[in-house]
Amino acid sequence: MANCFPFFERLLVILIVGNEIFAKVDEEYMLDEFNLKGLNHYVSDLRHAIRIILGEDISDSEDYPPETEHDIGKCAEIAYGLIHARYIQTPKGMKQMLHRYQKGIFGTCPRVYCEHQPLLPYGQSEAPRICLLRFYCPRCQDLYATQKARHEGIDGAYFGPNFAHIFSIQYTPIKSKQEFIGTISGFRIHKSSNNHPQKISFDPLTAEMKVIPRPKAEFTDPLNVIKPTRKFFTVIKPIPGE
Repeated sequence: MANCFPFFERLLVILIVGNEIFAKVDEEYMLDEFNLKGLNHYVSDLRHAIRIILGEDISDSEDYPPETEHDIGKCAEIAYGLIHARYIQTPKGMKQMLHRYQKGIFGTCPRVYCEHQPLLPYGQSEAPRICLLRFYCPRCQDLYATQKARHEGIDGAYFGPNFAHIFSIQYTPIKSKQEFIGTISGFRIHKSSNNHPQKISFDPLTAEMKVIPRPKAEFTDPLNVIKPTRKFFTVIKPIPGE
């Protein structure tokens, strides 16, 4: 590889080396213009970005000024990620992700009742630079933050919001969702209590627990069944001389 490709080498380090959650996109898939449709809205110079990803030398290209090398390198990084999000929805890409899923490369669900259910990478948006990578549990159907430091800066658009659900339909067996039931001395906690599990909101993305405030009880009597009553008090007077 020529010395004019420092950003492509950085691209390999970011997306492949140390990041085994990525699949290897076939060269034929990237050369098919149909698979690249719409990506020019997110990648300003898609044509040169694809050539950089494929390892071509574009330094001698007439329409490639040297001062745009940094921008082209960033475009190549985004282009590969967005193409990757589409590729993993194909049979070949799905097969690669299945191998990683079975090995537990994506991590396991931290929820106790999910019993170490393997996770799936998930992006909340198809557009880049909107949200970071999250992980989806097919069992509790919730999102969780990354468990490894090297995955924290990955863009969620590089996996997208469709892959995890398509994968779950094809490969993940349907399992019942077991819920936690809180008890005190063997008795269930009443739903009206703020300590009831349904009253506690857990944000898996920030690992924070928030108590949902109980609404104030408002007494209403639409039928006017209950009438106001008076209270009578008997006053006992002392007997004179006693």
